[in-house]
Formats: sequence, structure tokens, C-alpha cells
Amino acid sequence: MSSFFQYRYPQAVALTPLMKPYFDALPKQQLFMDSEKAENLYSGAVRAGKSRALMEKLYQTAVEYPGIRCGVFRKVRSTLAETTLRTLLVDVIGWGSVENEESGIVKTYRKSDMKLIFYNGSEIIFFGMDKETKIGSLELGAAFLDEVHEFEEGDWNMIQTRLSQPLLEKPQMWSACNPASPTHWLYEKFFRSPTEETFSVATNSYENPYLGDEYIARLNRMSGIMKRRLVDGEWVGYAGVIYNCFDPDKHLIDEPFEGEHINFRCLDFGGLNPYVCQWWRYYPETKRMVLFREIYFSDISIEDFCRMIHEHQPKEEPVNFTVSDHDASDRIFLAKHGILTLSALKDVRKGVQDTYEKIANDEIYFVKDTVVEPDWKLKDDSGAIKRKRPQSTVEELSGYEWATSGDTAKDQPVKRDDHGMDAMRYAVEAIIHGQNKKPTWSYLRGV
Repeated sequence: MSSFFQYRYPQAVALTPLMKPYFDALPKQQLFMDSEKAENLYSGAVRAGKSRALMEKLYQTAVEYPGIRCGVFRKVRSTLAETTLRTLLVDVIGWGSVENEESGIVKTYRKSDMKLIFYNGSEIIFFGMDKETKIGSLELGAAFLDEVHEFEEGDWNMIQTRLSQPLLEKPQMWSACNPASPTHWLYEKFFRSPTEETFSVATNSYENPYLGDEYIARLNRMSGIMKRRLVDGEWVGYAGVIYNCFDPDKHLIDEPFEGEHINFRCLDFGGLNPYVCQWWRYYPETKRMVLFREIYFSDISIEDFCRMIHEHQPKEEPVNFTVSDHDASDRIFLAKHGILTLSALKDVRKGVQDTYEKIANDEIYFVKDTVVEPDWKLKDDSGAIKRKRPQSTVEELSGYEWATSGDTAKDQPVKRDDHGMDAMRYAVEAIIHGQNKKPTWSYLRGV
């Protein structure tokens, strides 16, 4: 069936879609890409090739069906630029970076809209489900969902209703995920109760022959439920302490390491619960992070918190950037008093996984006695909270546990005594996703 886009952008003879990086699909990647089912899932552990297979299938679809409109989805739109979008533009199409704006098969690339138009009229548009209103009037021929374990079943169903462009014989959904709990709706849909229109593959990290011995050794240093999910690719439930890989004898140190480093801060806002400001050092050469100073103080105002940050900022160790929780009014107050902040990446599940991996691989350390001013109220169980509480980030580690409902472990931590854990997640995600830029006043317009 012809379309407006096929008329406006006819397939050009000179178009060379094969002038792209060579892709030698792994057996399960090929099975996934060859599927003709309506709903498809690639369940893979870390570095199992799931996002690459998803984006290769997207590219193949856009080339083979001129004029098709493809939607690419993540749960949070802000995570797209350095993950799924980069995989498509750099790894699949072959651009030097997401900023290059090279042409090739791409006629138009609108960075602000995250939208590509190919010379054959096919469109690829990137969306976040945290902006659901933007997909309400979409007409798509195919949908591609990355990190779909982060989605609710309602998100999946909402995207299904957008598949109304009549270019394919049957509109298709393609998705990739990390394994989650066996109680997750994806496991029910694709593994426990599959239908004639669902297809899935499951793979582990060891099935990727290109990872190298050093990386495999890193994965093998992980243990417990995290290793079973992130490396072995198993759908298993969490239980107990989250960071069971933390070893005080190894990860508590007397002073920061020597070597070239950058300094940055991470903030988590409180109230009756503690306000937290962590000072971190990051060593790019070794990828190690060290928490070397922190404020951990409850029942204070944002004005007091701001004053404490200025008082305890090491003059000889200026910070490169500050990442904070999203509270707009607190961030604006800090900005007016000289502390400009970047919004934290707050995906709890992804942040916990990344933090666990860094601790397990000896890339996070804590200087002993980092707290600059003890808050004795936290040890008093007669106050408003009615329990004794941790007095530092390190003291939170042993009580940071997975939530349970009856006998079933959930995929979320218990929301209690976790302000240091939240700030630590922000620190890890800032390093992994390159939030190491100085915030500006113009940036704060988006607060």
C-alpha cells in the first residue's frame, strides 16, 4: 500500500542502506529478528546483545517498508540519548556520535524531537512513557520497546492501541528486557502463558563471544540473585539485603586513593528524614568512586542544608558538578544561593543494578567516618519517627532490603532509611551516563 511518505520521498536508486557497520548476529539475535509474530521479547542478561538486536530490527524494518512510522520507547525519556538512541545512530547506522548529524540513509534528524526521517520516507520517533500524553494520537506501523521490564502492563497496552498504520501485514511490537521477578507481567505473558502471537528468546551474558576474558571475570565476581539475573539471565525473585556484596573489610578505607580524579556532589532532600549531601571522587582510569565526605542530618530546613553544604565544602577540592533529587523548590533555593544542580536519573531498579555491579567489582569505596556533623536525633526512638535510624550512608547499607508482599519478593527496595542509598544511586548513574557537566542558569529553566 502506498503512502504519502512514499510519494514524497520515493526510494532512491543511490540509497545504500548496506553501507553500515557489519553486524554478525548471534544465533538468538537472528531468531529474534526473523520472527514474524505480533509480540516479540528478547530477554537478555547484561551485554547479551538485546538492545543491538532490537535496533538492528528497527533499522531493517525502516529500510524494507518505505513510509513506515516506527516508535521507539523507554520508560523515562531522559535515558534515551546515551542508550537506545546511541545504539541506533552509532552502532547500527554508523555515525561517529549522536551529535554528528551525518546523513547517509537519514534525510533529517531532529535532535530536540529525537526523530529521524529516512530518504525512503520512513520515520523513527523516540518516546518516553513518562510523557504519555504525547503518544495519544500516534499512528504507528511498528513499536520497539527497550528495557521493557521497566514498563507497566498498561504501558504495553497503550502502545498496542497506536499500531494502526497499515503498511505491515500485521503491526508488530518488538521489545528487549533484563530478567525480572517471575511474578512480573512479562514473565506471565511470554514464558508462563505464551500464545500463537507471542515469541521470546532468553539468553545469558556467556552467550556473547565478544565480551573478552577480563569482562567475563568481572561478571563472575558477582554473586547471589543479582548474578543469576544480570549474568545468568534467570527470572528469579529478590530477597534480603540488596547490597550483599558490600564487604566492610574491603570497601571501607582510611583515606581516598591517590591519582587523577574529579569531585562531585550528590544531594537527596529530606525533612524529618535526613537531608544528605555526599562528596565523591571519581577516578576515570580505574573507574573507582570514593565517598569521602557527607552531610547526613535530619529535621532541618533547606536554608540550614544550604548553609551546611557551603560550610563543609572543601576549599581545596572544588566540585565539577552537583546532582540532586528533583524537588523544584529546593533546587531553585540552592541555585539562588550559588549551588547549581543537575537532575538525578531516578530509575530505582536500574540504579540499584548498576550500583550493585560497581560494589561487587570493587569500584565503590567509603572513607571511614565521613559524616561532618553527627545527628544524635537519629539514634532517638522517642521522636516523631519512633525508631532508631542510621547516621550515615554506610550505616544504611546493612538495612537496605528488598520489599516483600506476603511471601513474595518485590523488585523495589523497602522505602525506609534510604536517603544515602538514593544519593549513591544518583552518583553511580551520573558517572555511567555522563552527567559530568556544569549546570547553568539556563538549564534551571527546566526545573
